[in-house]
Formats: sequence, structure tokens, C-alpha cells
Amino acid sequence: MKYLLWILLLIPSYSLAQEVAERKGALKAGIGLGYNEGDKESGLGLVYTIGWQKAIDSRERLRINPNILFGGFTPLMMTDKRDQYIRSGSFGCHLYYDMLKGKHLSLFAMVGAYGNYTRGLLGDGEFNTGSEYYHKFYAGGTASLGIRVYNPSKRIGYEIRPLTFQYGSNQHFMGYVMVSIDFEIRR
Repeated sequence: MKYLLWILLLIPSYSLAQEVAERKGALKAGIGLGYNEGDKESGLGLVYTIGWQKAIDSRERLRINPNILFGGFTPLMMTDKRDQYIRSGSFGCHLYYDMLKGKHLSLFAMVGAYGNYTRGLLGDGEFNTGSEYYHKFYAGGTASLGIRVYNPSKRIGYEIRPLTFQYGSNQHFMGYVMVSIDFEIRR
């Protein structure tokens, strides 16, 4: 009975793995430094992203990338802000287009949409300022320019985005610099 259960679990997994292997896609992960400003909060911090990227045209110049972006922000080097401890998480879907594409290098533009949930603590509980918990949902658009370095015969590619901006509802703005790596799942 135990072996029959394993066989029943492995057959669907094998067929799903075969279906995924036929598609050409890449796992994308990155880290960056960003500035986040919203309805009540603002701060500097590290941002991280993980997502899936897949070419949607035959020349592989147009790619789609659903992803999750998250980070933590504090008012570092900002003397006119009260203490803030901010956590931010976004789900986005981006379209990348290679404007100039060479053998191992491309210059790309990226546009997309995002939904962001931000929560945190404003103030540190001091007598004069007090503290308050807050949470806010933002939605908006994303735009970026960057450079992609890759080798078509290898499974790994690198991406540098020196300027990425998110602008959305309730005066939400996030700008960040990011370096990411693409790991191709199937050649």
C-alpha cells in the first residue's frame, strides 16, 4: 500500500515536471537598496525580489515577470522624521522589452503594475511623540531601465537596474537600485 501511494504521487509529479521542462523560463531573484514613501511613512532600506520570468515572443525580446518584492525601511540619515519601522510587500507583474540586444548584452525597459501592502510602527513610544501602528494598501505602476548580461549557452544571466520607480495611490513612491540573477530552468 505504501508503494502504491508513492507511485500515485510520483506519476503526476513526473508529468508536471515534463510540462515545465518544455517551457523556457527562468527563476529571478534580486537584492537592492531602496527608498519608500507613502501616506504616513518614509525610509531607506533593503529590498528583495523573487519571481518567474518567461519569454513571450519567438525572438525572446519580450518577457513577462510575475514577482514578489519585499523589504524593510527605517528613516536612516533622515533627521526630520520620527522613528519608523516599516515592512512592505508587493506583488507585481512586469513586461521587459530588449530595446538593444547584442550577443551577450541587452539594454531593456520594463513597465508593469503592482499591489503593495505596507505596515509598521510610527514613533518609538516616547512621551512627546507616542507611537502608532498602521497598515496601508497601495496600487500603481512600475517603470525601469537596465542592463542584462547573459550567455545564451549558459543557464545564468545577470541584471542591473540602476533606476526603478513605483508610483501609486495615496502618494506612494518607491525607488530602488537592484542587482538580480536569472537562473534558466530549461535550455
